[in-house]
Amino acid sequence: MEKTTTRLLAIALTGLGIQNAAASIIINGGFESGNTGFSSDYVFKTPPNTGVAEYCIGTNANQFHSGFSSLVGYGGSGIFFIGNGSSDTTQSPWYQTATSPFVTLTTDANDPVFYRFEAQIANVYPLNGGVPAPDLAFEISVDGGVFGTFAATSFLSPGSWSLVYA
Repeated sequence: MEKTTTRLLAIALTGLGIQNAAASIIINGGFESGNTGFSSDYVFKTPPNTGVAEYCIGTNANQFHSGFSSLVGYGGSGIFFIGNGSSDTTQSPWYQTATSPFVTLTTDANDPVFYRFEAQIANVYPLNGGVPAPDLAFEISVDGGVFGTFAATSFLSPGSWSLVYA
């Protein structure tokens, strides 16, 4: 998987996964191992944060940035990626190259292999003063070529988790 494409204010991610019948091939998709197993063009910072293009792995978005909602981990517990976004669309808050013996590429229409990329995402910036919702898109690439891109945030309400998948 290649980088995400972003123009966002604040975003939370958890439960990232690419799944087939065998298992998820995303490493540390729930961030339970902390700041490991993925890459970011953002700078890792411990709370509190006020700078753009910075992130932490935490349990409450408001502890990372006082302007963020008090969103807690999906399901009411757990840690997650909390990003203070950037208007620079060349920066990706999260990306990972998935390599696994479970990945099968085939063009056989009679024996297709299906994968599902999914993530729980949330807007953690209150919509006030006409500030637009964050804009996040995911790009899935196979062997260097773009396989699929989908926008994920046009519908986000601040402070609640939403499942997106492709």
